[in-house]
Amino acid sequence: MPIHVAILKKQYANLILSGQKTIESRLTVRPIAPFNTINPGERIFFKVSSGPFVATAVAEKVVCHENLTPALIRQLQVKCNKHIRGPAEYWNKKANCKYATIIHLRDVCPTPMGPPFPPSHGPAWFVFDQSLSPAAFDVTITRGAIENSYVRIPKRTHTFPVEHYASATPTSNSKVRALPIRIE
Repeated sequence: MPIHVAILKKQYANLILSGQKTIESRLTVRPIAPFNTINPGERIFFKVSSGPFVATAVAEKVVCHENLTPALIRQLQVKCNKHIRGPAEYWNKKANCKYATIIHLRDVCPTPMGPPFPPSHGPAWFVFDQSLSPAAFDVTITRGAIENSYVRIPKRTHTFPVEHYASATPTSNSKVRALPIRIE
């Protein structure tokens, strides 16, 4: 399953982290990522434009629209802006877009890291192989492990080389810990 990096302005990242923005929208003139490249259940890392990674979330629901007109974009604005939180200037700027990807977010968590990522100089959405994810991983816990109070998580899933993360603080062993693991 791929992972995604979304570049966005700091004010939108703050709205996502506060729970006020629950839909990430991407409206484009051409069919570029994330259009038809993201599916429910895939992880998104949010990175502030020219800044650090700040959050991660999972795509709960994804709806793609094509052949949009200004009138259809206005309908999207009326229907979704309560969750997108875009100001009027955002919608005015997007009035002539032909493609839209509407991503409902769940499991939003702050994080100071994301996949190894070079400066982008333009594109605002990237798709990577899951093996590059520093925080998203699945661990199968068997019934026996639960009954015996034993859970082993491989070391590579919770420590990562510092040199991959500009926002990481080096430690004596050049590793940085990911977010705490939460079992629900």
